[in-house]
Amino acid sequence: MDCYTLEQNWEILKTYFQSGESSTQTVRNLRGKFSRKEMPSTQFVKRIRQTGSLLDKATRSRARPVRSTENCCSECA
Repeated sequence: MDCYTLEQNWEILKTYFQSGESSTQTVRNLRGKFSRKEMPSTQFVKRIRQTGSLLDKATRSRARPVRSTENCCSECA
């Protein structure tokens, strides 16, 4: 999962525009600034450009069913 600080996201976006809006060239230019494990993918660079947001996407969490006393009693009866 891509989880970068706001400063790292800003650096990625700045490099994107300096490289002529090429996501592949952006990733190549960032090789010296990021370690191999934290290198942004071209899809990540494209997502920043498409959404216009430097913030991470909110993760969706599944709504968990609630076990109330009414639900428990109705199942047992």
